[in-house]
Amino acid sequence: MSLRFIMGGSGSGKSCFLYDRIIEESMKNPDKNYFIIAPEQFTLQTQLDVVSRHPRGGIMNIDALSFERLAFRTLSEVGKDQKTILRDTGKSLLLRRAADDVEDQLSVFGHNIHKLGYINELKSTLSEFEQYQIGREELGDMIRISEEQGALSGKLKDMLILQDKIREYMGQDYITAEGLLESLCPYVSKSAALAGSVVALDGFTGFTPIQLSLLGEIFKTADEVLVTAEMDRREEPYRAAEPGKLFYLSQRNIERLLEIARETDTEVLDTVWMNDDYPRFREVPAIAFLERNAFRSDRGASYPERPDSITVRQNRNPEEEVRFV
Repeated sequence: MSLRFIMGGSGSGKSCFLYDRIIEESMKNPDKNYFIIAPEQFTLQTQLDVVSRHPRGGIMNIDALSFERLAFRTLSEVGKDQKTILRDTGKSLLLRRAADDVEDQLSVFGHNIHKLGYINELKSTLSEFEQYQIGREELGDMIRISEEQGALSGKLKDMLILQDKIREYMGQDYITAEGLLESLCPYVSKSAALAGSVVALDGFTGFTPIQLSLLGEIFKTADEVLVTAEMDRREEPYRAAEPGKLFYLSQRNIERLLEIARETDTEVLDTVWMNDDYPRFREVPAIAFLERNAFRSDRGASYPERPDSITVRQNRNPEEEVRFV
């Protein structure tokens, strides 16, 4: 079990390096499984990139997928009966029914429950609660802490009532997409596909507690975990994350993964740093300069080329902006 970070700025070639390494190793080890996990909206592009870069024009033992798709794949492999997944529309319908049934018990939301868009806002809040593992016990603690804040306490009590009612309706037959990863955790160790595999995480700025719990199980099962992280080489990636700093999200992400590595006795290998020449912007050095120095608090950097090669313009409205572009 090992963990390795691949760090560099945006456009420095982290993903390309990762894909090339996965492809090379997969050709040397055809009996080993390789998983590239990316955010849901990037999985198709990741598959296209890997296939395009592969010398054989196709992939056999490499899978590019999301956490959710990994859950489907693994639960199917271990023979676990899958519950019906409730998507946004299903959750909205279920929440509407639950709200109608307990409307008289809702001290704060009861008067607003039929307003346009209100159900959608409640659905988003309940989804966030599930992603961050805020259940009945956690909500109860929050209610006790906020007793002196009447409005907040009332809202939390209403959320608890709605959460309980929805879970009652869902029973044993339905599950939300957020809860799918939690149901996967006990079965990761039983997966033959994940055992001894290489798992790569690309394109994430952070992980929810449910995803971190799942990664903890993957760390115990996989042979190697590779993670790309946005990070300037001038920074100290392993120091405690400080809110408001330029790379706070990346540092917090690294910090959490290192915590999991310590808990699971996973070896942390040397970090792979990408070069600072920014291949994506090689033909436009001015953009590479901005990539390296924008949002910096120190004012020491200055572009060495023509002073007019980087300009800032302000337009009065979007129409003028479009005309200028």
